[in-house]
Amino acid sequence: MFSLDGKYLYFPSSRTIDPSYDEIGFDLGFTNTVRPYVIPLRAEDPVPFGPTADGWAISDDKDDKAETQEDESKPDPIVFDLAGAEDRMAPLPVPAGRYDGLMATASGVAWRHLAPSTGVLAPASCRSRSRRTALRLSTWPSAS
Repeated sequence: MFSLDGKYLYFPSSRTIDPSYDEIGFDLGFTNTVRPYVIPLRAEDPVPFGPTADGWAISDDKDDKAETQEDESKPDPIVFDLAGAEDRMAPLPVPAGRYDGLMATASGVAWRHLAPSTGVLAPASCRSRSRRTALRLSTWPSAS
């Protein structure tokens, strides 16, 4: 999923491999392995959250926002620098879990955070779909 400004690619990835032992069969199980990740499409663009080489942003500049609104009428072509893309990939600052439904918003990214899996013999209150999901919205100031 691309950000609304066309600068970032967001995707869920199952890369957090943290095994846990089964209490009955003593096998290893792998749950909660998914995290949302982001890749800046252009090599010169920073990740949209966290500190940069210049440090944390102190405040937003109102003039930059006004200038951005004027330029929205003529979108830039999307360019994806493939060289080094895997080095620019960064996990979003959320714990590993079960995520799906990534979607772009005007102020960041939203996704559905699923509760951990329950067995088929779990009480009905634990299996209720409404108690097992939550919609999360992550917003952060632009790194530019």
